[in-house]
Amino acid sequence: MGEPTDMRWRLLDVVEALGAAVYGDVGDDAALAAIRIGPADASDAGVAFDTRDVRPGDLFVALQGTRSHGIEHAPAAFEAGACAVLAGTDLELDDDRWEQLLGAAVQHGPVLVATDCDGVTALGRLARAWRRRGRWRVVGVTGSSGKTSTKDLLGAMLRKAGLEVVASHANWNNEIGVPLTLLAAGADTDVVICEMGMRGLGQIEYLCGIADPDVGIVTTAGTAHLELLGSEEAIVRAKAEVLAGTWRGGVGIFPAVQPQLVEAAGDVPDRLLPFGVGPEEAGDAAIVVTSLERATNGIVGTLDLLGRELEFDVPLHGLHQARNVAAAASALVTLVGSAQLLAHDALQLHDEGDFLTSGRGNRHALEGGGTVIDDAYNANPESMRAALEELAATAGTRRVAVLGRMAELGETSPQLHGQAGAAAGTLEAIDELVVVGDGIEALALLEGWSSARGAGARSYEDVDVAIAAIGEWFRSGDTVLVKASNSSGLGRLAARLVERFGSDDGPAGGDEA
Repeated sequence: MGEPTDMRWRLLDVVEALGAAVYGDVGDDAALAAIRIGPADASDAGVAFDTRDVRPGDLFVALQGTRSHGIEHAPAAFEAGACAVLAGTDLELDDDRWEQLLGAAVQHGPVLVATDCDGVTALGRLARAWRRRGRWRVVGVTGSSGKTSTKDLLGAMLRKAGLEVVASHANWNNEIGVPLTLLAAGADTDVVICEMGMRGLGQIEYLCGIADPDVGIVTTAGTAHLELLGSEEAIVRAKAEVLAGTWRGGVGIFPAVQPQLVEAAGDVPDRLLPFGVGPEEAGDAAIVVTSLERATNGIVGTLDLLGRELEFDVPLHGLHQARNVAAAASALVTLVGSAQLLAHDALQLHDEGDFLTSGRGNRHALEGGGTVIDDAYNANPESMRAALEELAATAGTRRVAVLGRMAELGETSPQLHGQAGAAAGTLEAIDELVVVGDGIEALALLEGWSSARGAGARSYEDVDVAIAAIGEWFRSGDTVLVKASNSSGLGRLAARLVERFGSDDGPAGGDEA
C-alpha cells in the first residue's frame, strides 16, 4: 500500500481494507490509480456522501436513508467525477430493486459493496482503516455541555503551538461525522479532534472503536439526555465510554468533581488528568484554574498546569468557560509538552481571530451599544443557568433573556424548565423574559419566572411570531441572550437581530456591568 506518509490508496486498497465485493469495470488504471481519502483542495480527491459535494476523483459513499438509498444517486456521482461508489448490503430494498439500482450504477463506473454491513458501517470501517494508516494523534471529546467549545479551544491552542489540526466541523459528532472528520486528515496532519455526541449507551464506545483516541476528554456529565437515558447514572456511564475507549497508553481527562466517571469507565488509560476550577477543587485536580475574571473580549486568568502557573486569555465569554479552558489545556500539554506550549504562548488566544463554532455564546454588537449573545445551538439546565448568569453580568441598557425549549429532558422537563424560568427571575439584573414556544416547557418557563419575579415576561408561540414582534420587546441598547436547543429554531431569531440591528464595530466586548 505504499509508505504511510504518502497517504494515498488505490481502489484495490479500499477493497482490501473493507473486504468489499467489486461490481462493474475496474480496469488496471482505475484499480491501481492512487486516490487520496484525506483533505481536499482543488486538485485532490476525498470522500463524499452528497452528490453536490463530489469532485473529480472522490469516493462516493452511498448511505442508506429512511426514504431512499444513496446508490440511487450513483449515476449523478459518477457524472460529477467520482472514481467509485462504496455501498453496503444491509438493505430494506427488495432484491429486484437492489439489482436494478446496482445495475444502473455499474453502467457508469465501479461499485464496491461491503457485503456484511450497511453504508454507515462501511464508512466507519473505512475511517478506522484510514486512522490506523496515519501517524496523527486523535482526541475524543464528549460531555453533556462544553464539548464544542473545548474542541474549538484545543484546536486554536494546538494551531498556535505550530501543529496541523483537523477538527470536527459543525455538528459532525455522530457515526457519520466522526468518520468524515478522520477521513479529512492527511499526511501533514498532527492531531485530529473528534467531537463525540451521544444518543444512547454504546454510541461513544462505537465511535471510539473507529477513532481509537490517544486522549479522551469528558467535559462534564450533566442532565442533558435524560429523556434518552433515563437517569444521571446512565448519562455518566455513557460519557465514561470515551475514557474506556482511549487506548491504555493514552490520557483520560475529566472533571475532578466527577470521579464517578472513572469508576463507571472501569478500564481507563494509564494516565488520568482530572481538571478543576478554584481552590476548593485544587486538591483533586492535576490541572486547575487558580484565578479567573471577565475581560472586555472574553475571560482571563491563571492556570496551574501540572505545577506550573500559566496565564490564559481566551475570547470566550462566561466564567463557566474556565472548565473548558482547563480541559483543553490538559490535552494540550499532553500533546505538545510544556516547553512548546510556553514557546508559542499557546494559551494566549485573544489575537487568534474567530475560531469559535457559531451558536455557542457568540457575541455580536448591535447599534446603540447593545449585544446579542447567540447561544441557540444547545441548551441543558446547567448551561442555561450559566448563560443567564453571564447575561446578568453583561453591560446593557436592559438585559433580555429570550429562551426556548431544552430538548431531551424526559419526564423531568417541565420541572427543569420551571427551575430555569425561576433562575432568570431571581437574577435581578435581568429585566425581561421572552419565551418562544407553545408547549408545556414554555408554560413552565413563564410560571418559573412569575414565581420569582411576577411581571416582566412575554411569550410568542413560535420563532416567526417572535421575529415579527421584535419591536414589542427589543429596544436599542438592549443586551439579548438567545438560548435554547437547536431544534427550537431560535438561531434564526438571533440572526435576524444581527441582520437588522447589527453594528459595524465587529464582535461585542460585553464588559462586566
